[in-house]
Amino acid sequence: MRRITLGLLAALALGSEVVHAQSRVDVDTSALSHADAELGAVRTAYAAAASTGDATGLSALYAPDAIALLDGGALLRGAGEIVKRHEASGGATLTLAPRELRRAGTIASEVGTFSEAADRGATPVSGVYVTIYTRGTDGVWRIAMEVRARGREQQLAAR
Repeated sequence: MRRITLGLLAALALGSEVVHAQSRVDVDTSALSHADAELGAVRTAYAAAASTGDATGLSALYAPDAIALLDGGALLRGAGEIVKRHEASGGATLTLAPRELRRAGTIASEVGTFSEAADRGATPVSGVYVTIYTRGTDGVWRIAMEVRARGREQQLAAR
């Protein structure tokens, strides 16, 4: 009985660690130049999937050949590799503040600022990001490329 109790306590402790290590994505659209319902839906689904650890939902938001260049210099290729990186970044809070959207046919871009704070005492980072969306032949918008660069927020704000 004592082993079962200790095992259950250990499982609960590990389970709470997973919950606490979960990443969170927040979106602040207050500085957005204009709204776009379709791209906003992709952004909202991204925040929800990343915040709940829904790897399947997150993967569906990326084009299969998507590319991500993250602020630490990591170049990720393909939806699978990008989703694995999201899963490994548990415990961080990423805040996206889109500022400008542009659409031309089946391609769209979003430019904004980001800040990322780790729950475990790491120094927060911030900067600018660009997300490129493509509309597939199925009519669905997906993330084709995302780039994050530390710093540069003041240059974006001056535009």
